[in-house]
Amino acid sequence: MELLRQAAAQMPDSPLVLSTLGRAYHQAGKLQEAQSTLRSALMLDPSSSIAHYRLALVLMDMGKKDEALEH
Repeated sequence: MELLRQAAAQMPDSPLVLSTLGRAYHQAGKLQEAQSTLRSALMLDPSSSIAHYRLALVLMDMGKKDEALEH
């Protein structure tokens, strides 16, 4: 996860890096960080299907089913 954080710091405009970091946060159980990071990825690339999918998974784990369905 540390390497992904460093990559995100070096490439803050990369939706792929942010999406991957969001996935790592999710896997680590850091749901708030995952949600925030994935939303940032989607702000950069609203058409990113992988970021939408990953955000939906995070939202489901947060108990936000209706919001997850939007993604």
